Amino acid sequence: MSTENDELLSELAAETAEAQSEQKTPVDSLKALQTLGSEALQIADWIKRAEAKIEERKARLNKILSREMIDIMGEVNIDSITVDGVALEAANYYKASIPEEHRDAGHNWLEEQEFGDLIKYQVIITVPTRVNPDDEDDTNAELIKKIENAVRQLSNEAEVEVKRQVPWKRLTSWLKEYVEKVLPNNPELPAVPLDILGATVGRVVKIKSK
Repeated sequence: MSTENDELLSELAAETAEAQSEQKTPVDSLKALQTLGSEALQIADWIKRAEAKIEERKARLNKILSREMIDIMGEVNIDSITVDGVALEAANYYKASIPEEHRDAGHNWLEEQEFGDLIKYQVIITVPTRVNPDDEDDTNAELIKKIENAVRQLSNEAEVEVKRQVPWKRLTSWLKEYVEKVLPNNPELPAVPLDILGATVGRVVKIKSK
């Protein structure tokens, strides 16, 4: 009996020793991890420096195209130039996005000038997970149907927040048409309040593909 126990203990000891040896990380693996970790740090640093350089180049490109070339083209009265077979052409530039601090004033101006159709209403609705928290079978499915059918007729089971907003692409498109087509034909109309609408009207050089 003792012999069998001794053999069993020996087998268990051997298995334990083998398992422990398998759990140890070989020296070569540690070296590989160190090498890979070092490479990862170098790449991360390279990317960080490259991204900073890209942002710097973008800023310089924007200055060249939106200011320096535009100024010179205005002085010599030309709208395009070809460099190395690539055309660089001056064009009107528009961008509009109502800033948060002028949101009400911007929307009110659009409505006063009868451009209220640009405004979209965003309805934010908060509903409980269950209408009756004590009833696991009482889900908000029925409440959602009520919201879809008649938001304004809901009970206090839902909180409703309404926001006015104008998508910037839609506002920018309107700005371009207003400045280029509407105002020239209707000079009595008011100028666009650029600050309130967060609008920019200018010129920029565009690089055309070969």
